[in-house]
Amino acid sequence: MPSFSSNFRTGACTTVSKSLPSVLLLLSVAVPILLPMDDFLVKRQDMWKRSLRFILRMTSGVVYSIVMHILIITAFTLLTFQIFYTRGGFDVVLFFHVIGPSVLYLVFGLLEIAVRASFKDQMCVTFFGHISHMVGSMFLLTYRVPSNHIEAFAFCFLGIPFFFWTFFVMCSTFIPEFLGDDSLIQPLV
Repeated sequence: MPSFSSNFRTGACTTVSKSLPSVLLLLSVAVPILLPMDDFLVKRQDMWKRSLRFILRMTSGVVYSIVMHILIITAFTLLTFQIFYTRGGFDVVLFFHVIGPSVLYLVFGLLEIAVRASFKDQMCVTFFGHISHMVGSMFLLTYRVPSNHIEAFAFCFLGIPFFFWTFFVMCSTFIPEFLGDDSLIQPLV
């Protein structure tokens, strides 16, 4: 009996000792190489700068402006139809309360087109476009919403993300590091 247990122990030890280098190799490969904290933070900061640079280049063109205008005007139109659908009839006073902000937004859109046609300064044009989009989202929030809670939620659900996105993009153009970079105002599309 002792010879069986000693052979068993010896065999098990030999098997473990033979597979030990492969296990150690596997463990050494699985452990990531840790970078110093400064290098890690610099790489993270560079990633955010590249992402922000891409966002600024994508939002400085005419295509972005057209898409934002279409989205905001579509939101105005759909929400206006929703109000009249839930009311069941046409009310002139409600019509002017609802249509007023969308008409003001259309005026801002026309002003943006006039600025794009007359100014050659791309930074000014881009900034005025961001202001126009932000004003449109604020007008979307200033609708005189009836007492229906679903409509109130719809206005806020559409207006608040538009406002924060346009505010973020507009404020991003004023980062001191990006102000002197002319490549950011050359749109990608």
